[in-house]
Amino acid sequence: MSIGGPCSIQGCKRIHMYNSTVCYKHKGQKPSPKETDLSSGEDLWWTEDDESQRCDDTPETAVCEFDTYDGICWHCKNMVYPDIHLIHLINNRRKGHGLLESFQTIEGEDLDPELVEALDRILEPLEERDITSHPNLPPEDRVKALREMDDREHILSELEAIFPDWKERERSQFDLDPDGFGLGGLIHRLYNDINCFNQEEWGPGWAEEWGLEKPDPLSSTLGIKSGSRRYHSSGGYLNPIAHVIALIYVLGCLNWIANHSPDHWDAEDGEFIVIIMIVPVPFIYSLFSYDITE
Repeated sequence: MSIGGPCSIQGCKRIHMYNSTVCYKHKGQKPSPKETDLSSGEDLWWTEDDESQRCDDTPETAVCEFDTYDGICWHCKNMVYPDIHLIHLINNRRKGHGLLESFQTIEGEDLDPELVEALDRILEPLEERDITSHPNLPPEDRVKALREMDDREHILSELEAIFPDWKERERSQFDLDPDGFGLGGLIHRLYNDINCFNQEEWGPGWAEEWGLEKPDPLSSTLGIKSGSRRYHSSGGYLNPIAHVIALIYVLGCLNWIANHSPDHWDAEDGEFIVIIMIVPVPFIYSLFSYDITE
């Protein structure tokens, strides 16, 4: 998805609309390459090279892709716009299953399917709202607007209406008290973190507060995107490099067979060797698959 950055019509300083290269005023217009404003701003202090332009500044050709852990684009090596960073932080964390996961993994509770469904039903409209809200504000002003969207009272009141007996259930996942240690406390803490978001102060400590782990350097090198810009609601994806590695492996196996006198093998030997050689292939594809909803 493409959100943030200037309109691509030459001379226009408005922010382009969601999933578009132009602002609302130029809706429907398609700028030619000559009209695209490619001017550079000031050099950014956090880059080693002279990278003064983000991918999001030219959305017709590229968009910034990044891990929310550090917020640095893998391509232009710049910190992404703060509003983009915050939106992804919120929408990656504010998920029904994600909010409830700790009650299952740490406290050993079986997650109530009704609660998971109710949470998803309440939270999903908020995600679309955040993505499409205030598209024409400058990034810093948009961050302020996002911080003011405090939904904790709305979420908790909706849950209380669906589960009026939540106090009697005696399980942490049903504890809606915002000052407690259950679901209500997690929602309260989430919005506290949103209100405190300041990209200039972002670092490993804040990433840990948001529940993020430092990504494997190999992941970004190979394009394995965890918590990345390419956000989808569900599903796993396969890095194309898996096909190349699998092909190299298969060709190596065929070469080994050709050089080890297959004429002397009986049927059982040949079948056993082929099975042994096939076994690693699924592991290769598993290694290079990724889920970008994390």
